[in-house]
Amino acid sequence: MKSKNNSGFSLVELLISIAILSIIMVMISGFVSSTLISQRKAKKNMQMQTEAQRIYSQLSEAIMQATYIRVEADDGTSYVPDNYANYQLSNSTVSEKPREVIVDLSTGELYNKEKKKYPQAGSEVDGDAGTVLSFWALSKNTLKKVDDPGQEYKYITPKYIYIEYNISSDKKSYVIFGYDDTELKMYRSGEFALGSVPSFTDAINSLGSVGEDGLLSSYVNDFKVSVDPSAGAVSLNMLLEDSKYKGYNYKMDETVNIRNSNVLTVKPQLLRIKGD
Repeated sequence: MKSKNNSGFSLVELLISIAILSIIMVMISGFVSSTLISQRKAKKNMQMQTEAQRIYSQLSEAIMQATYIRVEADDGTSYVPDNYANYQLSNSTVSEKPREVIVDLSTGELYNKEKKKYPQAGSEVDGDAGTVLSFWALSKNTLKKVDDPGQEYKYITPKYIYIEYNISSDKKSYVIFGYDDTELKMYRSGEFALGSVPSFTDAINSLGSVGEDGLLSSYVNDFKVSVDPSAGAVSLNMLLEDSKYKGYNYKMDETVNIRNSNVLTVKPQLLRIKGD
C-alpha cells in the first residue's frame, strides 16, 4: 500500500516553484545582459582610447621635432610663427636680407616696416591668401580649459596642421594632418628625407589624394588645438566617439613641448632668408 505522503506536488506548490524559477531566470538574464553591456562599453571605450593614443602619438612625435608649424583653422584663418614672412621652404641660396616682421601682440597680426599687413606684404608662399595671424593670437583667450581654469589659451578647430622637421643638415621631412569636422575624420600625408619640402598649399593638395590609405580615424567627434608661443608648447584636445554606439567615447587633453622652443617665436638666429 502506498503512503498518502507520497502523493507528489500539488498544483499550488507547482505554480509557486515555477514562479520562483521565473524570478531567478529573470535575475540571471538581467545580470548577464548587464554584464554584456558593460563589457561592450568597456571594449568600445578601450577602442576609442587606443585610437586617440595612436593619433596623439603621431601628432606629438612630429610636433616635438618640428622646425616649422602652420595651423589653418576651420574658418580659414592661418596661424604661423612670427618669422613667417622670412621662412623659406627650400634649400635655395641666401641672396637678400630678411624682411622685417612686426607682431601686434594684442591681435596677433603681422606687419612689415611700412605697416602693411601680411600676407599682402609678402609671404613664403606665392599667392598665399586669407587671414594670417601669429601664434600669439592664441595666447589671448576667451575659452578656459575646463580641467585647469588657470590656463587661458584660446582653442581653435584645426582644418590642417602642417609640420616640417629636419632629418639631417640636407634632408627634411614633412607631415600634414587634415581634420573634417563634418565627417569626423582625420587624415595624414607626408614624406620622409627630402631635399626640400612642399609649400603649405601643395601639402594640402597631397593630402586630398591620399584617400582611405591616409585615413587615421573615423571617430574624431571633436578636435581642438591651442598654442603657447612663450613656452614652445602645443595643446591638443580630442574627443573620440563611436558614431554607431553613442556614449562610447574617450577624451584626451595633452600638451606637447617642442624641443626647439624658438620654433613658434621670432628669433634672429632662426630668420630664414628667401633665396632666388
